[in-house]
Amino acid sequence: GNFVVQALLATAPSLVAVQRMQAELAPHLSALLSTRAGVAWRLFDACARHNCSAAFLLSSLLAHSAQSPRETSKSAALSALNERDARTKNTCESSGSAAGSNASDDGSALARLLLRCGTRESGSGCELDVGVMGSRIVQAVLALSRNENVPMLHSLSALPPAALLFLARHPSGSRALEAACSARGDAASSARLPIIKLLCEQAARLA
Repeated sequence: GNFVVQALLATAPSLVAVQRMQAELAPHLSALLSTRAGVAWRLFDACARHNCSAAFLLSSLLAHSAQSPRETSKSAALSALNERDARTKNTCESSGSAAGSNASDDGSALARLLLRCGTRESGSGCELDVGVMGSRIVQAVLALSRNENVPMLHSLSALPPAALLFLARHPSGSRALEAACSARGDAASSARLPIIKLLCEQAARLA
């Protein structure tokens, strides 16, 4: 059934069809992210393709990310990742990109919640969890119109500089940052500036 629903979303012929499927799936979004991430990806992708508002889906995501117990456990890991790269830490201090060492309060919870979709517990405690499906979901959210991609951009921007550089080097994470750099909308242009600034400053190290 999982792949049938994905196929239905991938071939939805109209805005009305997407709206009907969104109404059916939206109440189960949290469960889909945990066990059927492919359906969540196709749902956001269909919304982006048909210019369908995903406001209710985004509200559910924000509420879920704020309540997720795993986000609190990431604070020490992200701090260790940030401290591991002294040059990146200096960039953080000079640009004012760091919003604090507590990862559950810095606004990055949404980005981390989605990026880890489809992964297993890494157990390393030192890096972000990034899955192929998680990256696809982030890309689909960033493709939304009506400025609905702005919360995702703000959440990515809230990641520590070292975490953003880790994403830029990650095979799947880099695709999410590519989508962030080309996200549509006037509000998106300003929301992605912190990401663009950091990547420009670190271009020689990323090339």
